[in-house]
Amino acid sequence: MRHCENIVVVVKRGSTTALEAARQVVDIAKERGYRVFLADENDTPDLADVLGVSLMSVSDPRACKLVVIGGDGTLLRTAHKLGRNSPDIMTIGAGRRCFYFDLDSDEGPGFVDAFLRGEYLVQYYMRMSVRLENGDEVPFLNEAAIVGDRAKLVRLEVRVGGVKLYDVFGDGLIVATTPGSTAYSLSAGGPVVDQLHNSTVITPLNPIQLHLRPVVMDPYTPIGIYVRKDGTVPQLIVDGIPLGELTLGSRLKIRLHPKPLRVARFRWVRFYERTFERKHVL
Repeated sequence: MRHCENIVVVVKRGSTTALEAARQVVDIAKERGYRVFLADENDTPDLADVLGVSLMSVSDPRACKLVVIGGDGTLLRTAHKLGRNSPDIMTIGAGRRCFYFDLDSDEGPGFVDAFLRGEYLVQYYMRMSVRLENGDEVPFLNEAAIVGDRAKLVRLEVRVGGVKLYDVFGDGLIVATTPGSTAYSLSAGGPVVDQLHNSTVITPLNPIQLHLRPVVMDPYTPIGIYVRKDGTVPQLIVDGIPLGELTLGSRLKIRLHPKPLRVARFRWVRFYERTFERKHVL
């Protein structure tokens, strides 16, 4: 277990529940002699004054432990900002959807001491990344989606390891990770992949070719996507974050990201129970 002195807290915006949990986390960590920071990406810099802490980016290598307080959206946005930093992440649920979270806001602060002492198991979540034509590489935890405006067909050519898989004429395409198989891809008809099997899922979105089906493949084979010039202009959405429109004729490459997400676990997360018995959907 690596030594860590810096604790960075990410707090869901506009949530009094998350803010109260954050106060407790900050107080406990400070009492134990740790340096506590608010994530610079929190977009609420005034919250740092409220908590009595300074700012630090989650991508900073000195940010060796993170406490994410919120819901799945908060964690996904944090994972998006990490870059190649790979800190241990404690999750405290204070949102409507907490699929990735093992603790709620009432009990979470009670596990802070254990987190600081390193008394937890690390669950590794594979991430993928999409490389754009300009060279930018964007990581994602759940999925990358290439979607149109639902009025005209998106036309995409999909290649796996340099070999053509199929053309997709429809609303677009989703490329999901193993944990992302239970999110957008599942809603679009993709399969549920057990969390012990690292895989990549390619799911066409409403194709007019009725024979097209989702494909599950190993995560080590790169995926190439060509935006055909005879279709409409799609946009790229990564983990629910719109990244803008693509250009006709552009090419994307999706591959395994070198740094998985390291999530601290204090209890076993019942994967199938959470997947099929979601109570708080709205």
